[in-house]
Amino acid sequence: MPDKQTYPVKEIFKALNALRLSFEIADIDHLYVNFDSVRSDSSFGSLMFKLGILDNKVNEEAGNAKILYTGHTGSGKSTELHKLHHRLNKPEQYFSIYLDVDDYIQISDFKSEDLMVLLIASLVNALQEKGIDYDVPGLQMIANDWLSDSDVSEEIKSKLDTEGGVSAEVGTGGLLKFFSAKAFIKSVFSYGSQTSTTVRRKIQEKQGDYINAFNLALIDIKKNIRRAGLGQEIVFILDGLEKLRWDRYDKYTETFFQNSRLINDLNCSLICCVPIDTLYDSKMSLVLSTYEHFTLPLIPINDQTIPHFSEIITRRIDEDTFFETGVLEYCVRQSGGSPRQLIRIVDTCLMSAAPNGSKISMAIAEKACKKIGLDIRRRLTSPQIDVLEKGEYEDADEIILDLLFSLALMEYNGEQNNRLPNPLLLPYLTNAGSTE
Repeated sequence: MPDKQTYPVKEIFKALNALRLSFEIADIDHLYVNFDSVRSDSSFGSLMFKLGILDNKVNEEAGNAKILYTGHTGSGKSTELHKLHHRLNKPEQYFSIYLDVDDYIQISDFKSEDLMVLLIASLVNALQEKGIDYDVPGLQMIANDWLSDSDVSEEIKSKLDTEGGVSAEVGTGGLLKFFSAKAFIKSVFSYGSQTSTTVRRKIQEKQGDYINAFNLALIDIKKNIRRAGLGQEIVFILDGLEKLRWDRYDKYTETFFQNSRLINDLNCSLICCVPIDTLYDSKMSLVLSTYEHFTLPLIPINDQTIPHFSEIITRRIDEDTFFETGVLEYCVRQSGGSPRQLIRIVDTCLMSAAPNGSKISMAIAEKACKKIGLDIRRRLTSPQIDVLEKGEYEDADEIILDLLFSLALMEYNGEQNNRLPNPLLLPYLTNAGSTE
């Protein structure tokens, strides 16, 4: 993990490393920029209230929240969810379990029944880390039902033998222990194994039994968590489900509507990350009526927000070392309020300036922004360009939803009537606009 003393860095290769789009800052507090004050409609106070937290405590009368958490690609959802996870982990609040779905299963192989497997695996994983007993009757019932199929039992034993495990441990406790291992789940559920096929079929055919068993387990586990002083209730934060977007009409409807009992009937709170266009998709209207919503909007860029937004870069690299005067502000304006887009712009600029040992000039920044804008433009269809040029993008037509998802069209403060084309596209559109 990068050393805190290296930021903001002045060495070029450390700077490039700090600007990688995959660079994870969730556990590096000094790189985190809190934008609550400039995200007027994304108050975490309202989100906490939806989770039943009042006066810094979970209210037992609030019930279990089921929240769809959305926002543009690159808006900082994962970073904010990590921070929320740590914010909720308090004795008087929640035992919070954060899981990136992609860590446990190839998202392309995801089935709605896998949600139950992911919740069990991540729960056991989190309890193991804290030394809390998880071998409770409810989970035993589920594990025993899985192991009752001889093909499943033999396949798991074979898998454990191959990876150096101990076959003798494959019993109720052993199965739960090994199912909590991310690599084990991914290796079993990412291909058409007998285990994945059988477990999914059992969950689908006996949803009610599995929900009852899991809820029974949650009762005992909550008692164990409370005794350990690690929370009053349980919340799962599921990141990565927005990657299902390419199959949204099938996978989302199946997960959040057809098999919604696997979410709504569970005696715990869940926060599920979904893409921004989900909120406006007419095919998802029945789904949306069932859940609470929370949107993490992009940040409007203006004279008041520019210094704050610039910290995304200046907390990573030294401004005086790498930028000529006024260039970072230009990059911020071109970002349109997307943290990921800003990092991409600066990284592209730095790659151009570095070989010559020069600072990023305005000419380099303008050239980089035009290049990135052209890349976005080339992926747009003629009808999409027509929509952007006419400025008619307030409806929920599929073409507009695609523009929102691809970040060709940007939405601010969660208001449908406050959408603007990506600033990087403006040189390639007949009608120019502004994000201010």
